[in-house]
Amino acid sequence: MPTTALPRIPAADVEALRRGDERAFERLVRTEYPAVLDMVRTELGKDAAPYKAVETTFLRLWNARETLDGPDAIAQFLRETSHELALREKSRRGALHRFEAHENVRIEHGSHGPELTVDDVWSRITDTLHAKPLDAADMQQRDQVLRHEAAQHLSAATARKSPVGLIVGIAVLGVALAVGLRMMSKGGEVYALNKALAADDVRALQAQFGQRANVTLGDETKLLIGADSKVTVPSAFGNTLRGVKLEGTASFTVVRPAATDVDPFEVRSGGIRLIAKGTIFDARTDLGSDLFLRVREGTVAVSSKAHDTDVATGRTVKIDSTGVVTDASAAEAATAFDWVDGKYTTATGATLRTVLPELRRWYRLDLSVVDSALLANPVSFTASLESSKEAIAALEQSGGVKFGYDKDENMILSKAPPAPAPKAAKKAR
Repeated sequence: MPTTALPRIPAADVEALRRGDERAFERLVRTEYPAVLDMVRTELGKDAAPYKAVETTFLRLWNARETLDGPDAIAQFLRETSHELALREKSRRGALHRFEAHENVRIEHGSHGPELTVDDVWSRITDTLHAKPLDAADMQQRDQVLRHEAAQHLSAATARKSPVGLIVGIAVLGVALAVGLRMMSKGGEVYALNKALAADDVRALQAQFGQRANVTLGDETKLLIGADSKVTVPSAFGNTLRGVKLEGTASFTVVRPAATDVDPFEVRSGGIRLIAKGTIFDARTDLGSDLFLRVREGTVAVSSKAHDTDVATGRTVKIDSTGVVTDASAAEAATAFDWVDGKYTTATGATLRTVLPELRRWYRLDLSVVDSALLANPVSFTASLESSKEAIAALEQSGGVKFGYDKDENMILSKAPPAPAPKAAKKAR
């Protein structure tokens, strides 16, 4: 990952940015633009156009502003996001090159173009921030244009291919368009939310390592987002479209509309929909293949293509990829959701190998071992998320290790020394 140094952002600008002050955001963009541009160019190479990745990096920062609690968090976000977007662009270009070689066609990559100044990029960012939301007619027209452009592109790309290849291409295109048109014609709230969550103008509310983020949505629903987790919110979020996508873990306190007994608020993860019929529940998507759900007040409906199940107050459940619901054990519930109560609890069967990444996630503790054999040591403990000292002490006691620092002041774990032998009792004279 590029190590370009980022300027130190004034604390006043950080607070103003978190409040949604666009002037503070503009100052940040203009200050950080050269460094972010340099990081993206380092990944993509000097001949590739970096501006879309740079622009998107800053737009994601604006969307995540409420979760960034200081200059270091902003710098980390810019580094990680620009790196991710540059790698995605490299992957896209590689796929295009492979397609060209296989199909013997030439596709315009958009690699070259005019140099853009920070004024140009800021203008594009503000155009996006203040763009008028598309209504139903606009979205239908955009879909028609995109389908037309896709057909033209395929026609140009296959013009030099053999008749057999062209026939196969047309047949495949016909099937794809038929499937796509059936999906586009599907009405209702499920499709509307799918489309809104897939749009380019979504907001990403993200908590960084060692952070839990409190966020209030536009409908006054409150979120507590766990460390290294993301909640995606569509730009059209409001009274009639109240849904988000979860990656990681979050707790939801949902505001219920006065006009109905059933909330339209829902959480998406893969093919699973969690539909709030109450107000307070917790969800987690990053503990293996199952989604975990704890309902603390009311009822949450779990819906998938194959199954629909209501989960009542007091239950903690696991939901597999098909939507089958089973009760979680007490140990699984603690591992999944103790963080909501300010505690970290190791999973059943945890080892030092599996716990070290979790300590980095929840405490920002970058620990390494001096002997890789220690990674197999079993570990089991609960510690406060507010005290890394408590977590380290519990790790030492449970995992048979000793905490310390190497000559470069890096945090390390070594094998715990043997317990001293008990002193022999003195003989009475």
